[in-house]
Amino acid sequence: MKQTLTIDELLESDFLKNVPEESLVLTSSTSTIDYSHFQQWSRDTSDEKAIMIRLLPLAANFARPPISNFKVGAIAQGLSGNLYFGANMEFTGDTLSFSIHAEQSAINNAWLSGETGLKAIAINAAPCGYCRQFLNELPEQNPELTILLKKDKDLFSSEFEEKPLEHFLPEAFGPADLDISDRLMLPVTHEVKVEGEADLEKLAISAASKSYVPYTQCIAGVAIETRDGRKIAGRYAENAAYNPSLSPMHSALSQLNLNTPPDTEFEVKSVVLAERVMANGASQRRLTESMVNAVQPDAEFSYIAL
Repeated sequence: MKQTLTIDELLESDFLKNVPEESLVLTSSTSTIDYSHFQQWSRDTSDEKAIMIRLLPLAANFARPPISNFKVGAIAQGLSGNLYFGANMEFTGDTLSFSIHAEQSAINNAWLSGETGLKAIAINAAPCGYCRQFLNELPEQNPELTILLKKDKDLFSSEFEEKPLEHFLPEAFGPADLDISDRLMLPVTHEVKVEGEADLEKLAISAASKSYVPYTQCIAGVAIETRDGRKIAGRYAENAAYNPSLSPMHSALSQLNLNTPPDTEFEVKSVVLAERVMANGASQRRLTESMVNAVQPDAEFSYIAL
């Protein structure tokens, strides 16, 4: 018989010694952990980092990789001390480049939750080049940001290596090379009008107003409503290398996934994309419509030009 394992039980080593790994079902009702709760499990900074590693199986349990079947979990610690889970997602029927990486998911979770930088990010597999570049877009004023990499595949091991981003991305190309001083996660608000729109449309417009778009200025936000009435928004996050940019649809889908119990299907009822397309013509519309078709072909799609 399978035994459900909660966060507290995952952190109790004595409990784990008596439970065979194959009999466990990891579970978490939340993809964020408040620092006050986190402090109850740790005594010092080194303990905090070990606990982040210990919690990675819970983050990975949110993963939805129907193509590779390779689950990746990441946990970002914001400057507030709070923890934010992230997990990879793949979409059958769409190109592999539409996948969401766990590190992107965790950073996006922290960003949408109001964090303005990270202290550390823990990962259960080495970050790919795509994610290393995405991490390089974070604020320079957070030089203490380190990457915690799980050392082995033992589910309950808390052994890890701690290294700075420059170890994984030497001689990096980033915003400064394009004379950009803005950074992902720093507060920004673009002026937009939200009068007279329905709630879901207002949510998409509000998300667009907080986009990180230093390279195109094409703000964009997506709001998703599920059939059970939940409303989730996502913002556009650009990257100096362009390809690692996170579309607003990816941002919203990642948040929807992290707010849905693992192994539970979510049904999308409506999707609204609000964007301002500048002279360069960079638009999120075709990508968003393609992903809506892959995730929920019968969902209603609406478009707002700002």
